[in-house]
Amino acid sequence: MGFPSIYTPFISLILIGYLLARFAGLGSGNLQPLIRYLFLPVIIFTSISRGMNIKTIALIAFSGAAVTMGGKYIFSFLSKRTGLKASSEDCFPNVAYFTFPLLAFCFGKSGLGTASCFLIGSYISTQASGLNWKNLVKEPIIFAALAGFGLNYIGYRISFLNDVLNPIYSASFSMILIYLGTVFQPMSSLNFGDGLSATASRLIAGFAIASLIINLLSFGGTIAKTIMICALAPPGSPGGQLGRNSEKVGIIICIILMFVMDQTGWTPWSGGFGGFGGSGGGDIRW
Repeated sequence: MGFPSIYTPFISLILIGYLLARFAGLGSGNLQPLIRYLFLPVIIFTSISRGMNIKTIALIAFSGAAVTMGGKYIFSFLSKRTGLKASSEDCFPNVAYFTFPLLAFCFGKSGLGTASCFLIGSYISTQASGLNWKNLVKEPIIFAALAGFGLNYIGYRISFLNDVLNPIYSASFSMILIYLGTVFQPMSSLNFGDGLSATASRLIAGFAIASLIINLLSFGGTIAKTIMICALAPPGSPGGQLGRNSEKVGIIICIILMFVMDQTGWTPWSGGFGGFGGSGGGDIRW
């Protein structure tokens, strides 16, 4: 992949969002409900309903839960031993607002089904660990995932529904990146010193746990690649409203990380070098 053709759309839309926030007064709070209640559920429903066996779906969701909860315990350990200054939310990988558009713009939408299951597992584990069961029954992405699972299980396709959802699905990734850009306003609040340690801990924990899962469960191909990319997402927020300093710093660091991985050919999901096109095992697009 080349920088101009792959990363320019991704970065440009974030920049557009920032400029709209700074000069047109578009706040992140204006877009976040639309993304949370419309665009993200459409992405998850569409991606999951396109087909995969239930066992694999469950294993990927487990992977998301393991990366998130394992990261939480690693964060707790580091806080006690090293004085790491990080919120417990920093262990939550920002799959919805970072990995989804990354896969759409830089990977040809390959792996979105895997990322959707990973996100659901991550979100459920976060809410369950805090006994926030009410949040689960109120969260739109949970209902979207259940509907997608249902259609996937019975193997039923509703053509008119696809006709309605496809335009929304196609627009979702651009809107998410524009929202991501609005989060950076005001830019003066960005503090790399405070956000770097939280981001580094999130990435190290994610890499270590994802590597273990990929090997234990013998994942390969696009599934292995996507699980690792999800695990290397910046810090996020289970509530969906971004704005913390670690989240902003994490986005910048992770964009740089993905670019370095592409340019060096490092494929951490297969333990080798070969560019983002390489994969361990038979490659599928799910």
